Amino acid sequence: MRDFSSNPRRAGGGRAAGVLLFVGGLALLLSLASLVRAWSENRRVGQRLQDERSGLRGVQTRLRSLEGARNPDRSRGLQAMLTLEASPPRVFQDLAKALPPDVRLNNVVLDYGNRLDVDMQVLARSAGAYDAFLARLEDGGSFENIVPGDENREGEVTARVEATYKAGTP
Repeated sequence: MRDFSSNPRRAGGGRAAGVLLFVGGLALLLSLASLVRAWSENRRVGQRLQDERSGLRGVQTRLRSLEGARNPDRSRGLQAMLTLEASPPRVFQDLAKALPPDVRLNNVVLDYGNRLDVDMQVLARSAGAYDAFLARLEDGGSFENIVPGDENREGEVTARVEATYKAGTP
């Protein structure tokens, strides 16, 4: 094809542009493949972590039931004493101290056994507010064994947090 423009093109210029376009496309494909592999690995690791946490909760539940079955009278006595030392109003008061303004609890389950397990569904306006809640919960001295569970950090943060209440803390 003839070039009728005032500045004629060189014959080899199209080949270099084609090579650069090919190299750029190849780099894009390789980076997309790497992204897909990383995303797949992230999902696999996340699923494995969730499975491990489920297994741990099952083992803890089984251990508590075995401890209670071994000595039911002692277990009932511990539960009664724990209920007196860690009444629901006191637990909720300690939880309220740990809540930043941008965090609320959608659901709280208190499980009185040989110890008081607290299971919370948390809603925070931002990841920073959620992290501040976890830090306050840990630093407050009333809770231990704090285990953040499944969480969604896109936009508002929704998460599940498990903890053990330390009865008798001031």
